Amino acid sequence: MATLRESVPTKSALDKSMNVNVRMLGAKEASANIRALSPAARRAMLKALEKEAWRIIKTAQNGYVPVLSGDLVFSGHVIPHPGAFPTVEFGFGGKARRYAVIQHENEEFQHPAGGQAKYLSVPVERAMPRVVNSTGEEIRKEFRKFDTRRFE
Repeated sequence: MATLRESVPTKSALDKSMNVNVRMLGAKEASANIRALSPAARRAMLKALEKEAWRIIKTAQNGYVPVLSGDLVFSGHVIPHPGAFPTVEFGFGGKARRYAVIQHENEEFQHPAGGQAKYLSVPVERAMPRVVNSTGEEIRKEFRKFDTRRFE
């Protein structure tokens, strides 16, 4: 069974360009399966991951992200990384990077205009079962495009 682990940035990382990563652990079999996928299936996987990342960003924007000026809410981004192991990088930050990390990590803050700490972690955790299912469905759709009769 895969579990999520979130890496928390150090204080010194706040002044640099930094990423908060979530990885699935204990997935040697999944890694081998991904490596064996065709390029078309990996593209389908990347497309599904990108779509799900945007869904998570939208969910976070619509009820989780603290609002002061709107800079943080509108800083949501998704960056696809194609290749042998398709991944997407997503989150909030940009010019609101320092504010994003502080707001995400400090559970003592009050948010009178709405939002909360862990504004990205909560939507990510809730979305994981859906992400796994939708990614698998996108890959299955890609395989359905092939006429398998020619291989019989």
